[in-house]
Amino acid sequence: MPQITQAATEAIGGWSRACSGVEASTSGRTPTSQDAQLILLSDETNDAAPLIAHNAFKLALCGGISGALAKTCTAPLARLTILYQVQALAAVVPAVGAAGAAGASRQPGVLAALRHVVATEGLASLWKGNLVTIMHRIPYSATNFWAYESTKRALEGRVDNDVARAWTAGAFSGLVACTAAYPLDLLRTRIAADTAPAPPGSGLRWMPAPRFLSRGRVRTALSRILAEHGVRGLYKGLGATLVQVVPGLAFNFCFYDTFKKLALQAQARAEAQAQAAGDSSSSSGERGDESGSGSGAGAGPALPSPSPLTSAASACAAGLVTSTLTFPLDVVRRRLQVYERGALGAMRYWDVVAAVRREAGLAGFYRGIGPEYMKVLPGMAIAFTTYEALKRFTGAV
Repeated sequence: MPQITQAATEAIGGWSRACSGVEASTSGRTPTSQDAQLILLSDETNDAAPLIAHNAFKLALCGGISGALAKTCTAPLARLTILYQVQALAAVVPAVGAAGAAGASRQPGVLAALRHVVATEGLASLWKGNLVTIMHRIPYSATNFWAYESTKRALEGRVDNDVARAWTAGAFSGLVACTAAYPLDLLRTRIAADTAPAPPGSGLRWMPAPRFLSRGRVRTALSRILAEHGVRGLYKGLGATLVQVVPGLAFNFCFYDTFKKLALQAQARAEAQAQAAGDSSSSSGERGDESGSGSGAGAGPALPSPSPLTSAASACAAGLVTSTLTFPLDVVRRRLQVYERGALGAMRYWDVVAAVRREAGLAGFYRGIGPEYMKVLPGMAIAFTTYEALKRFTGAV
């Protein structure tokens, strides 16, 4: 009993010392290792939101919310992109002339495609599969941003080049996040590629009944995949997805960090020049000494947090470059995800590449790039601007 009482007394004493760590530090007492362990989480968030204790949770929360918001805002264009990629809209606008006589058809424009989808399936069909998208995007973005920030921090001191460090961290985060959340991405693609019209009596033409967003379509798509391919079917096309997503996310983060850093450096230089011009009129001699010492200390200045405009512009530029580089890979992976039965279901990656090339040549690999740009640019801007704002709000680092 005395030993138990002594242990309890020591535990209570350690807890009280941790709670009064500030007083102890100001009084000159050196904290013990036990104190350091007890106040580890509180030290990590000294200047930030006290309700979120751990930095990893902060990063995951910021990433999940920003990804879900961006996907919801751009869901209509995301669905159009998928419909273009799998040629689900090819019969909407019949071709004319010799090609029309041969039974060929062409894809409609973006506005024509929007009108067609709304007329045949209802306005809410533009968000078809968005419930699954959110289910996929929250864990995907949470894992993605957390893995990126953690990996980039771990590579500091090991990889000196900032661009190489950002690219490597982005590639690793894409590999982890995509593999973990892939079955939900597959379900989203299957549901979004479904162009069946709303059944009669299911609701207004412009707003189908809520069943459209219910679990019915998710359950149907999941049961169909499991019945035809088993559990392995949930990872059909994963290889093609990793081929596109890993370099895509690597370029996304790499270009975003690069453009953001260039913008912040230009902003810092402009502010320094403006301040130097203002100060030189009053004390040119003293200013010369200060500028000489400042240039030596400014070899590696800490850049400020980006403004919403800087984040949005950097993200748009990064999305434009990345989409242009990786969109052909996305076309192939969407085809693999949608093909289910018979000869189409047995097609492999290079079979799909050859089929797309036979259909339309090089242009076939950029089918749907217009809606992709219209989706990616605002989506990237929303995602990264929201992420940076939430990081500031929660104090994540």
